[in-house]
Amino acid sequence: MKRIIIFSFVYMSLISTAFADVNTPDTNDSNLPAEGSKEKNAQLIKAVEDGNLAAVQAAIAQGGDVNFAFSKDDQTPLMVASSRGYTEIVKLLLANKVYVNISHVNNGLTPLLLASGNGHTEVVKLLLAAKADVNSAVKGGQYPVATSLWVATMYGYPDVVKLLLDAKADANVKVKYNGNEVTPLKLAKSLRMLVNMKSIIKILEDYGATE
Repeated sequence: MKRIIIFSFVYMSLISTAFADVNTPDTNDSNLPAEGSKEKNAQLIKAVEDGNLAAVQAAIAQGGDVNFAFSKDDQTPLMVASSRGYTEIVKLLLANKVYVNISHVNNGLTPLLLASGNGHTEVVKLLLAAKADVNSAVKGGQYPVATSLWVATMYGYPDVVKLLLDAKADANVKVKYNGNEVTPLKLAKSLRMLVNMKSIIKILEDYGATE
């Protein structure tokens, strides 16, 4: 939980200038549930937050909407499960026609971005297998504010970095960071003293990444 909070705080600061640029039709106000279904959906969200697989199954069976969010400021069940690394719940949601590329209206976070930034390797595998967009990004003018590969690099998850590169993530994507245009390799080298960063540098270079 601590890592999730840290990731969300830092990442939110990175994307604060890009809110208006996010295009996410799946969670806009017109798709919010009718009043009568909110109780079922609230039960589903609570079950996912608790990591309770049986309760999630029951909530879906009772009509809970797997693509539900309380508002355009909130996360869907798949976003919550992906950010917390609830592998079995992610599997269940994917089996129930969840939108794998759904993104947060106000900040552009996707399930893959959340899983990658929190180092949930098995969840990343599931999302990629379900055709998650490996290069989805929050846009901030000419350059994206973050991609899954970039955040996995930033937070030091070599296994996730390799998975994303195997899935054809753009190894040389430039992100606007601290006023500079920074590729994943340049970022990793600037953080080379941190845990796992040397491994990430080697992986990126093996995949042809440049500064």
